[in-house]
Amino acid sequence: MRHEYAEYNYDGTTCRDSFYVPDNADVSLPVVLVIPDYHGATEYVERDAQTICELGYIGYCVDFYGERAMPKSSEAAGEMIVPYIDDRTKALNRLVTAREQAQALDAVDSSKTAVIGYSSGGMYALEHWGDPANLEKAIA
Repeated sequence: MRHEYAEYNYDGTTCRDSFYVPDNADVSLPVVLVIPDYHGATEYVERDAQTICELGYIGYCVDFYGERAMPKSSEAAGEMIVPYIDDRTKALNRLVTAREQAQALDAVDSSKTAVIGYSSGGMYALEHWGDPANLEKAIA
């Protein structure tokens, strides 16, 4: 498998989402976004993106806070996630941007996108991807 980063600027912050592409990817593949919990793109989230890749998909791990930030404690993580919990549009717009980055990758079939998430990331996945009207509101 190949491991790369999609680097882009979002809201004044450099984001470095990581993604994993199967070695034999000679056709466009579905992408699965992995939205981490409030601790950020930790090793276990990265491992899950790798496992998704081993299953034949592109595993795309979202650098939710940007700068590959990973709070050192649950207390610090709680402080970092609160602005996104309090402002769901802010969280949604962050994830719409990550989705657009993932779908723009050369190896991705943009018509086949899925998402999984952990804790707060799971909440965002359910809220935003579960109701297409939410995506339309964020993009408008």
